Amino acid sequence: MKTSVDIGWLRVNATPLKNELTVTVTQWINTYTGFLLSNTTKQIANIEKFIRDVSEGIKHIPTGSATQKDKEHLMNVMTHLRDVKMIKDRTMAEIEPMKQIILLLKKHQLKMDVDYIVGLENSKTALGEVTQKALGPVKEAILPLQTAEAGNIKDRLRKFDIRVREYRQEFQFKCPYNVNDSSPAIIAKSYDTISEYYNKTGQLEDEARELNNLETLFDIQKSTYKQLKDCKNELY
Repeated sequence: MKTSVDIGWLRVNATPLKNELTVTVTQWINTYTGFLLSNTTKQIANIEKFIRDVSEGIKHIPTGSATQKDKEHLMNVMTHLRDVKMIKDRTMAEIEPMKQIILLLKKHQLKMDVDYIVGLENSKTALGEVTQKALGPVKEAILPLQTAEAGNIKDRLRKFDIRVREYRQEFQFKCPYNVNDSSPAIIAKSYDTISEYYNKTGQLEDEARELNNLETLFDIQKSTYKQLKDCKNELY
């Protein structure tokens, strides 16, 4: 762009516009590159934290499940194994794109206090090692405990399923699907009943989510509790 342009008798000075464009473009470049660096470093920090948490969590392998403390220890280890199984492939796939972003930022002379390329390579190696350990010897070591506890979980699931079926019958019997009398007292009572069963349904949903999580941990087929969903749908 020329510094000035003559349009007939009018001379336009483009210097202020050029300066403003330079400032605006620079601001947007800094904003974008800053976002890329911040977002990538956060992802790297999350990977490193995940590796530390899993490494610490599977360091001590449970030897029994007789007490509540033993069961909590077993659940904790199994949670780490589940997390590793669920995210290892996705995380490994994300490392190479993060390396490319870091290289791109370096190409544009963005200052970095840490060598993130080396950090990503170390994280990739560490993640592979912790995955191999978690899904290999650790999983094999806790398998007998997992199998035994799975039997207890299935018993809880069976009893909860019976409770849900009984609750559905109670819900259909007591909830005000149709109200013949529109007096204020009847309407108020109907709303009280709806509120009561809304809370009861919510409590059962919380239990269902907890049991679904246990099903995921113990590789048990996930229950849907259709009766509970029907109750929730009919409350809206």
